[in-house]
Amino acid sequence: MSRKDQDCRNCGAPREAGAGVCPYCGTVYPDQIPNVGGSVPYAKPITPGRAAPDWQDVARKVATDQDVRRPDAVQWRQIAIFFLLIFFCQPVALLYMWSHRMWSITTRVTVTILVLGWWTYFIIAVSGQQ
Repeated sequence: MSRKDQDCRNCGAPREAGAGVCPYCGTVYPDQIPNVGGSVPYAKPITPGRAAPDWQDVARKVATDQDVRRPDAVQWRQIAIFFLLIFFCQPVALLYMWSHRMWSITTRVTVTILVLGWWTYFIIAVSGQQ
């Protein structure tokens, strides 16, 4: 094994001969780690100092830190279209709301009942004036 093979391919730091993990950046060399019992394909680095971050853990932490209840731009556009339709053409607004699955089933049922109730009240009020 040449000296170049003993250097870390990620950061270029010298590794100990036969070491399976770079002590500086945490790069794992599975061909250098003995597979004990056949159950562990590689070992995670346990190094003091700076180890390379596990990007899946970082992405998971960022995803959980964000407020997932906050609507994004597409949802804001759907909400705006729904409110325009609800003021000008209620049947189309209900169809739009049910077809795009904008909100939970509870909200959709509640809005539908409110709109149908308003229609019923309006029809009774208009028919009573004649």
